[in-house]
Amino acid sequence: HTKLLVIPASVYNLQQTLEFVALSNIDAAQFSVVVQSKMLMTALFSRLLLKKRIRKAQGISLLLLTVGVVLCNYRPPDVATAAASTSDSARQIRGLAATLGIAVASGFAAVYTERVLKAERPVAAAGADRSQYSLAYMQVQLASVSLVVMGTYAVCTDRTAILEYGLWHNFSGPAFLSVANSGLGG
Repeated sequence: HTKLLVIPASVYNLQQTLEFVALSNIDAAQFSVVVQSKMLMTALFSRLLLKKRIRKAQGISLLLLTVGVVLCNYRPPDVATAAASTSDSARQIRGLAATLGIAVASGFAAVYTERVLKAERPVAAAGADRSQYSLAYMQVQLASVSLVVMGTYAVCTDRTAILEYGLWHNFSGPAFLSVANSGLGG
């Protein structure tokens, strides 16, 4: 059943790549507000993939959350910023689009993973069912598949640089701390 995790692993990898794009184009405050739309996307994918019903109070709460995100992100035009270059606008749009992509990817991957975990199909090995596997085991499988997917992508896109400079070239202290933070669940 490891092959079922290729889709969410790939989507989570896309999400992490989009985080770098987003944070290099918008400020952290905007990112923090807009990325909260993950809840809205998760609810939408729960409805579409798991056929879960959303109660009226939940729907109103999600609507208020979305309106709050929009209002927090809205900045009225200012005379000083009106003269800002179009490249600043393009960067902001790119950052916001990447952040919304993160929300969509996160919502889809979370719900798809839940769907895989709750599937009642038997596992081919030893005729066991999924209930024998803990969530921690599934997370290790997801991380392993993710590592293979990103490793393959790195080799396909940067093979010559990896062969010339090595895999850890330019891997600095801050990069290590970022990876450690993500690995520890941050």
